[in-house]
Amino acid sequence: ARLLDELGLARATPASLMARWAAAADDPEALGGRATAVLGAGPRGPVVADLGAEGPHLLVEGPAGSGRTELLRSVAASLAAAERPDRLGIVLVDGRDGVGAGGAAGRQGTG
Repeated sequence: ARLLDELGLARATPASLMARWAAAADDPEALGGRATAVLGAGPRGPVVADLGAEGPHLLVEGPAGSGRTELLRSVAASLAAAERPDRLGIVLVDGRDGVGAGGAAGRQGTG
């Protein structure tokens, strides 16, 4: 499954993300204010980690080629889709001199 499918988004455009953030701000049961990261697809829907309830950190470990970097990119994208940039901070640390997660580096809300 595609990450966008798991997030319930047809396309990740500025307009669709702003609409999602606005809807979450109006609905206390929606995504806004929760640090829920989509880790992948499961048999009953998205597999998620609630970083607000389970701790504000996530450690991803594995050998080269295991998909760590792709998982980190998906986690960063799912968090960014769920929360406005002014309310979200993401720090990605890669043990390979920071080259692996470069796709997210430099985006607003990442460091």
